Amino acid sequence: MLKPARRESNPVEDRMNAHPIEQLGNSVAAALLMPVSSLDALIGAQKVGDVHHLVEVAAELRVSPEALGWRLFGLERIDADTRAALTLCWTRTTRLALPGCFPAASSRCCTWPLTEAD
Repeated sequence: MLKPARRESNPVEDRMNAHPIEQLGNSVAAALLMPVSSLDALIGAQKVGDVHHLVEVAAELRVSPEALGWRLFGLERIDADTRAALTLCWTRTTRLALPGCFPAASSRCCTWPLTEAD
């Protein structure tokens, strides 16, 4: 079996005992859809913790905020709280089916700070 040069950690997958080939597939897909060069160009150092900006970046890359959150977390660019906020934002926007939130992000996508009650 071909081993990846670098495997991004994903605690959720670890807890679910996902197959290594699925983990590798997820990492390859994330790297193809969200290459580091694109992330560097779209996310400045000042904006890396700005959930609203990250939602807009996700829309521009045509990925979910949750996927972007996991990618950035795996690259150690955001902390667990920011990743969780992106996941919650994605869950909230899809649950409420807000128009214009995805793929074209809008300021209505998230309110910060997000809570489970939202």
